[in-house]
Amino acid sequence: MKLSRKTQTAANSFVYILAAIVIGVTLIVGTGAFFMVRNNISEFELQEAQSKMVNGIEKNSKQFGSKKKLELVVPGKFTTVCFVSSLDESTRTFDSNVKTAPMLSKYPVIEASVIADNEDNIFFLTPDEDIGHSFQVANLDVDGSFLCVDQKEDGTSFVFLEGKGNKVRLTNQLE
Repeated sequence: MKLSRKTQTAANSFVYILAAIVIGVTLIVGTGAFFMVRNNISEFELQEAQSKMVNGIEKNSKQFGSKKKLELVVPGKFTTVCFVSSLDESTRTFDSNVKTAPMLSKYPVIEASVIADNEDNIFFLTPDEDIGHSFQVANLDVDGSFLCVDQKEDGTSFVFLEGKGNKVRLTNQLE
């Protein structure tokens, strides 16, 4: 059976339109999936960095007198990690030495969190010094009550931990 030229043109047009719709839907779904996977990878990197810090600090706090170097692995969008001494467990507030730490005023968003006695004491900062992520680690005694460490160009930054038995002292230099 032979189709007329008009019928063939209409059939071809239908096939082209259908192909364009399938390609468009594939691109939209594919782009959405790409961004979802990328966000999941970023969230995974963030959780992994947090887990490494928490485990390193908690493990060292139980070993009195032990001194360890802790590598800070900061996910890509963050440039600085700041540490604040932990809340006083009995009063659930930050010590006055923490609230008046000299360097704290350089970071007003962290200062506000400390003044409000928010229990978070480790902060990942974005390049514009906003808090991108924060979490709490108990029994942390930071040298000077407050310390920020910038991520170096090669992606490595370090802090030093000294076990105190029930706490861990965190500094930016090995003593």
